[in-house]
Amino acid sequence: MKNLEEPPMDVVTYNLLSPLTMFRFVRDVSNVGSPQALKNLVGERDYPDALAFRFLGIKNFHYIINPHWFTDIFNQVDIFQKPPSVINYVSLHGRQGIFTAGYEEWKKQRAVLKPHFGKAALTGHEGAVQKETQALVDHWQKAGGTKDVYEDLRNFSLRILFQTVFKYDTQEHFDELKRSIDVLNGFLFKNLLNPLTFLFQCYFSAPAEVQKAKDCLDMIVNNVCRPYEGGYQEGVLVSEIMNACGYYIAKTDALKAEAKKDVGDQVWQLISAGYEATASIMTWAVAELANWPEQQEKLRAEIAEKLGDAPLTLRDVQKLTEMNKYLAEITRLHPTLHTTVPRKAFADAVIGGGYKIDKGDIVVVPLINVQTDPRWFPEPMRLDPDRKRIGADGRETPAHAQMPFLMGGHACVGKPMFMQQSTSAITEILRRGAISLTDGLPSVVYKTTILPGNDCGLVFKPGT
Repeated sequence: MKNLEEPPMDVVTYNLLSPLTMFRFVRDVSNVGSPQALKNLVGERDYPDALAFRFLGIKNFHYIINPHWFTDIFNQVDIFQKPPSVINYVSLHGRQGIFTAGYEEWKKQRAVLKPHFGKAALTGHEGAVQKETQALVDHWQKAGGTKDVYEDLRNFSLRILFQTVFKYDTQEHFDELKRSIDVLNGFLFKNLLNPLTFLFQCYFSAPAEVQKAKDCLDMIVNNVCRPYEGGYQEGVLVSEIMNACGYYIAKTDALKAEAKKDVGDQVWQLISAGYEATASIMTWAVAELANWPEQQEKLRAEIAEKLGDAPLTLRDVQKLTEMNKYLAEITRLHPTLHTTVPRKAFADAVIGGGYKIDKGDIVVVPLINVQTDPRWFPEPMRLDPDRKRIGADGRETPAHAQMPFLMGGHACVGKPMFMQQSTSAITEILRRGAISLTDGLPSVVYKTTILPGNDCGLVFKPGT
């Protein structure tokens, strides 16, 4: 095996005009998801350092697969930034939100959001998290399990998000809200993952159901904002977002409506990034645990030793070392993203000690492929919380071969909230009893994230 830290580089280039290779790849992205599409393209060989697609003889689109090169991309925020066109693909109103903003605007938005996902804020969420956790496990205990783990955890995560972050009761519009999120995620991110979207800088017209879903989200945003329209309330996230979007300095109704669109895209992107991603990983964590009685007992013993019967607090999350190792391995094998959000080179650049990226080119990291690459993770599809960070060739696994919450300037601000919710749910489940699957692990669905299918049933047996 060649040393990936030294030349020569392993680069594979495809020309868009060659026997429809690119179009077959795009078809596979739509039909079987980006991870399998890339595997189909590469075939039996090892992944190259980079996979480049050329359009009309010009290099345009790069999959960067060597984790040694990732720092060169994610730490050069002045060169590699989110493409301005990405705003059109994943936003409601073509505005910049936390998921689509360029670096300078993103820094401003992150400054507004970060305190609301920090320790002080999450400590204030403990009551709501404990309440929803109790309700979830009460339901499973009473019913003897559930027919749909993912659906229950989506409800769990969405209720917590709106109760804690948005201070809004979703009960009246709960089902409509979930359906709208599904429609928008399925449509917008399918376009985001399509290389042709970037080559042609557009996607075709949206179906009527997409507009209906947008209207629903606009209605929810208006409801969320209404209590704060009279004036700025410091320390309340929705009001902080409204303030940052210029709502309170807008002099006319028309300007307020424009500011509300900015607010809407920020709220939508928090929902999209925060709720479904959390529910997805939690489903995999619970399902894999239900399929592994020995790991249940291992975690149960740690919970009893370190927490006893006391309610889980935010401070307790770090105490549970075995739980943290388990969740780290779950996020390696079942990350929320197929790929990183694309980056556009705003200047000519060189990464990996010699690989050239031209100004205007698009760069993407195929996250799931890297995190299941057998070079870095021997037997990559085996779940192993005690996995040693040693690659197949005996060298230490590169630090960024596993980064489910990304790295550098755009690292996920919501990771602590995910850890709080998932640890709370698993802790309470294992305290109450044992779980097993009715059939098998859920199927995989490719939308915004790598989602579990709605086909995972669970048996809950009280006691230990």
